[in-house]
Amino acid sequence: MGKGPRLPDIETLMAMGMLPNGTLPNEEIKKILRVNDEQIHCNRFKWFGLPRGLSGNLIERILYYRGQGALFYMEGSDEFVFLPFALKGTIDVYGRYKNIGPVPFNGKSEVDEKDALTKLLSDITAKVVYDPVDFEDIVKDKSMLKGSAVILSDYTRQLPQRIIPKFQLTEPIIDYESRIIPFVNTALANSTGIGGMRVNGQEEQANAELASRQVQYAALTGMKWIPITDALQIQELTGGQVAKAEEFLLTMQSMDNFRLGIHGVENGGLFEKKAHTTNLENSINMGSSGFAIKDALWNRQTFCLIANSLWGFQMWCMPDEISVGMDYSGDGMIGGGADGQMVDGGAEQPAQEDTDNG
Repeated sequence: MGKGPRLPDIETLMAMGMLPNGTLPNEEIKKILRVNDEQIHCNRFKWFGLPRGLSGNLIERILYYRGQGALFYMEGSDEFVFLPFALKGTIDVYGRYKNIGPVPFNGKSEVDEKDALTKLLSDITAKVVYDPVDFEDIVKDKSMLKGSAVILSDYTRQLPQRIIPKFQLTEPIIDYESRIIPFVNTALANSTGIGGMRVNGQEEQANAELASRQVQYAALTGMKWIPITDALQIQELTGGQVAKAEEFLLTMQSMDNFRLGIHGVENGGLFEKKAHTTNLENSINMGSSGFAIKDALWNRQTFCLIANSLWGFQMWCMPDEISVGMDYSGDGMIGGGADGQMVDGGAEQPAQEDTDNG
């Protein structure tokens, strides 16, 4: 009569670093980092004077997961929407889209006869406007008001129009970061002198697991000696010099600064010294991220200028005080004061800055 199925030992799997649901600890940590990454992206800028129904958080969220979107006028519902889009027609000599149509943010591009909104979006074909328009042009061609769209890209598009969403760009870094915290735990455990035992059967395995639990208990309680009743052969599983937990954390700090630099927000640079750094060194570290935030800001402010000239909005976009580490309001607090009280859609438009990308 054969043996029945052997059920997995949950306690042993958890001791090996496996969770009961079969995932590794770094997969759970990756979820935390992914949420943090989206929060950083969606709160880098403050939007003002947006059309009814739109918010800066919605626009930034679409840019985070799609890389770009466009502002359309929906004649059927008499409202403006900011949505991802698909090419409808040809491209110009610069590779730019001439005509586009909106698609739902959930990614559905096919026409669902039961979905009135999807059907309405599929019927829209808009001409893309790439430069601010004069009022005289609108008077001559009033169809521009209803049949135009303005594209907003998260950053300067690649060749020819390709843009990779930010959540895909930061995925490898987040995956790398998520492994460091379990490595720190392993480094701390290795510092207690953990070794491996060569066993010859399940009985000796049970004794080895009991000895392992005793070692963990002794390490947590400060006991120096533990009793061992079986003569088990001990084999070292790791070799070479074991890195300190501090070195892992410094690596994670550098990777996190690298991720922050991709978003263009203030950070300590890819290599942050343990000792105090000077203002000059900090400014050098911030160089690459400064260009990133400038590029993102130029795209957003240019989008506002074009949409304002076309539809008469008073939209504007500014970096959040926290993202650049500057006190715009002059209240002595970064992230507070008048700047922090302004809300999407109804706030007074701040003074417009020079949007020259040069």
